[in-house]
Amino acid sequence: MSNVLKVKDVARILNCSESLVRTPAMLAALRAFRIGKRGVRFHHDLLKAYIARGQVDQAEKTPITDEGGSRSDLTDRHGIG
Repeated sequence: MSNVLKVKDVARILNCSESLVRTPAMLAALRAFRIGKRGVRFHHDLLKAYIARGQVDQAEKTPITDEGGSRSDLTDRHGIG
């Protein structure tokens, strides 16, 4: 695996939406960096450290339901916001 990840790669690893990965709080938590004006990239080692800190444990334990939810529910599950 490459040392640099794109938004879609991070979203797949964290099992969340790309839009959640692009939020300012998540970009800061994952220490993203910009490539040009629009490109966002992440260091694989920093993502592994984020996961190791247990930031996503709560999200993995939260069951997914069809009842819907708010954006704050998503950010709360990932410890941001």
